[in-house]
Amino acid sequence: MKTLCKNFFFTAILLSVSLNPLFAQMQVKQTFASCSAYVPYEEPGGECSLLYKKAGEIVWKEGFPPIYDSANKEFRGSLVRLSENTDYQVQAVVSVNGQKRKEFTAEFKTWNSNPPIAKTLKISSFKEPLSPGYLIENIQGSVDGWIKITGDCEVQAIDMQEEYAIKILNSHYVIVENVTVIGGGRHGIHIPGGSSQIRIQNCNISKWGRVSKIQNERGVYTDDQNKTINYDGGVRLDSVGDIVVERCYIHDPKAKTNPWKGVIEDGPYRGTAYQGTHPEGPSGIYVNQALGGVVVRYNDIIGSQVHRFNDPVETAQNRNKDGGFHRDADIYGNVLAFGQDDGIELDGGQCNIRFYDNRIEQVLCGISTAPNIQGPSYIFNNVVWNLGDVTEEASVAVKNGGGATFSLGRQFLFHNTMIVSKNGMTGIGYGRDENRAMFRATTRNNIFVSGQKPLIAEDKRLGLSIDDRHQSPWNDFDYDLIGNTKTPDGKGMILAHVGAEPNGVFALPEFEDKTQGVFSLKQADKGIDKGTVIPNFSDRFSGNAPDMGAFEFSSRYGIPFRPLDIRSDKYYVNLQAGVSDKIILAVGAIPHPDHFTVYQSDDMTWLEVTPRSGEIVSDSSITFSLKARQTESKIKQRGMIIIRLENGMSVPVTVCVE
Repeated sequence: MKTLCKNFFFTAILLSVSLNPLFAQMQVKQTFASCSAYVPYEEPGGECSLLYKKAGEIVWKEGFPPIYDSANKEFRGSLVRLSENTDYQVQAVVSVNGQKRKEFTAEFKTWNSNPPIAKTLKISSFKEPLSPGYLIENIQGSVDGWIKITGDCEVQAIDMQEEYAIKILNSHYVIVENVTVIGGGRHGIHIPGGSSQIRIQNCNISKWGRVSKIQNERGVYTDDQNKTINYDGGVRLDSVGDIVVERCYIHDPKAKTNPWKGVIEDGPYRGTAYQGTHPEGPSGIYVNQALGGVVVRYNDIIGSQVHRFNDPVETAQNRNKDGGFHRDADIYGNVLAFGQDDGIELDGGQCNIRFYDNRIEQVLCGISTAPNIQGPSYIFNNVVWNLGDVTEEASVAVKNGGGATFSLGRQFLFHNTMIVSKNGMTGIGYGRDENRAMFRATTRNNIFVSGQKPLIAEDKRLGLSIDDRHQSPWNDFDYDLIGNTKTPDGKGMILAHVGAEPNGVFALPEFEDKTQGVFSLKQADKGIDKGTVIPNFSDRFSGNAPDMGAFEFSSRYGIPFRPLDIRSDKYYVNLQAGVSDKIILAVGAIPHPDHFTVYQSDDMTWLEVTPRSGEIVSDSSITFSLKARQTESKIKQRGMIIIRLENGMSVPVTVCVE
């Protein structure tokens, strides 16, 4: 693995230098590890470069070039993999035909994971007298003195009369930490508009939402009032900004979610087959028109075979530029698993949205970017594999689309490893334009592997690593490893404009151990040193050039990548019923002795894991025994365990019985 405010909108100290003294300033918006840059420029045709450095350093580093938006008359781009709680300087230079026209500078300080705490309160003090819910209202901290609310009791809100277990209203600079949340009639934790600078840390959230009673004629689950169940969130965010959800375990909602097609199992329509029904059900995190600055990091958002999510992370208002995460957001270091539709929806504005270091499994489709209305979004160093809904139907790794109406923004895909049974990155269609599958994307240094024999026909495109049916000339695909497990030579196929992938490697990658979820490349693999340097994204590498895929050679750390010096010898275990297997954790340097606990979904009663808990120390190893019981259930035995430390950091391992 590579080495990696009171005023909400722009908290940085801004400076600008311009040949036109009346010209607007550059604006920046920082998070823990990233910074968005907005550089005003009236005339199209110029080029913009970004340089950055830590305060006090001499040498400037090159950032990735921002894109130009002629409608908003600005360049937009992101700096990534910054150090937190650190002062930075950024410089933007706009040139035309090599001649400098404008120059801007700005200073900012990245967010601090450990801000100063002015007061600590207990969650029990927020219990509403006549309600099972807990209301955190009008709690006002400050940038110099946050208010921390800790979990001195379990938040039990199973009563269906309340829509939430915890609601946060009109509060600022508040941390909710180490709280076990059980229940909530609609949502576990709800943060509606009016709050900002809220952090949800190291919480265990389960059993939220409505209970599924029957399935209607379309196959959708309904509650006891015959209303369809949808948009119930373990954490729900509505029109809020500067919100952090980190190190949380979000699992086991009360409701079920229908797959796109299947056979109705509950109610008067039992036994009836249906198809073409969009999944409806609960989500781990639901984001509705965020105001910017949302960070979702180091979470385990894991459904189960019986209680799958709609999407582990779902967003609203997809066709609105303010929809979804909207702008200036980071989603990294998460595991997103066990849903019936997408692993995550990035749809909507996608304006400086960064999605990286994540792992997606056991969902129909990996990442949705349909549509990208504004852009740019950056998708890098992720692993998407082992796709499939509850019926084992699997779709594509990344779905794009929007046509001329909605596909106005560009997404950049760098250093991802995506292994699917069907197509890799695909235009699936969104909206009503004739070119509704059209999208705008740039790819570099990815691994796209399909497990289906390639076919390009008038009405079918199967087994393609990249599927751009419109063969758009503005798409830029290159330096990717294109593989296929069904072709004799392992070479994959793409559908794209003539001349795409001139430096691509068409071959099947050799991973260290794909069967155990270890996706670093072997030393002799054709993707070693075959990537290209991407400023700020892959400018630190070993060898002659970056390797293709999510990992540099010899790295056995799994994804999701977390600042945790613990690695497993396996991240995927395929068991036989009645036969034991083991996983071994190698522990490097950790700050102090810690305690671990093994968690698994409620429906994983078929799996025995020992030990269930224990102590963990530096420079040691821990061996876990896994054994699957024989069951008579018709549901496939699939799930995920997490070995979780007291601070919420964890090592997730997928377990399957074939």
